[in-house]
Amino acid sequence: GRLTTPCDKGCNVYQGEFIDGTTDSCFGYLIQANGICAKGEWKSGVLEGVGVELSGKDTIYCGEFHKGVKEGKGKFSWPDGSHYEGEVKANKLDGEGLYLYKNGRKYLGSFKNNKMDGKGVFES
Repeated sequence: GRLTTPCDKGCNVYQGEFIDGTTDSCFGYLIQANGICAKGEWKSGVLEGVGVELSGKDTIYCGEFHKGVKEGKGKFSWPDGSHYEGEVKANKLDGEGLYLYKNGRKYLGSFKNNKMDGKGVFES
């Protein structure tokens, strides 16, 4: 099915499964008025489990969600060509991960609150 809901700056569109008229425990995708697109398993109206999110700035996240928040293992890709693969907490790089710079350099190590923190190794 398809559901379109009004919001302040346009509308949100959900397309996918419905159970008893809700998106609880269903698979589908959501296009928000702010340009964010998300696809995956939905529970109580938010992503739960593995999903993909494309922000209006062309940042791609593919990984785990918990109650609509990026949480667990995931991969980020940014428009400048850099990538991250590793642990994510509260929508941020947090834990062990591998950051690949657009110039080919690599950092493997710890992150906290989107920043390198703790032990890690750089490779050129």
